[in-house]
Amino acid sequence: MWRPFIIDLWDARLQRWQPSSFTMEVPATGKTDAAVLEAVVWYYLVGENRRTRIGYENEEPTAYEVFKQRIVLRGGGDNE
Repeated sequence: MWRPFIIDLWDARLQRWQPSSFTMEVPATGKTDAAVLEAVVWYYLVGENRRTRIGYENEEPTAYEVFKQRIVLRGGGDNE
């Protein structure tokens, strides 16, 4: 029996066991203020746009934080 299905033509998921790198530039202002980068990775069971589009009313969370790291680029402070 033939059944229609939906295909999303984009996939922004990180590949399993494949390292990913991102480059950011921090302008040197000459100030001594601390500059901190915080990286957070979330896992979404269903994207918010799609959840709204299909009318899914969830009672449980559909997104989970799976990684978080704070990196001090310059100035004082400790990495968490």
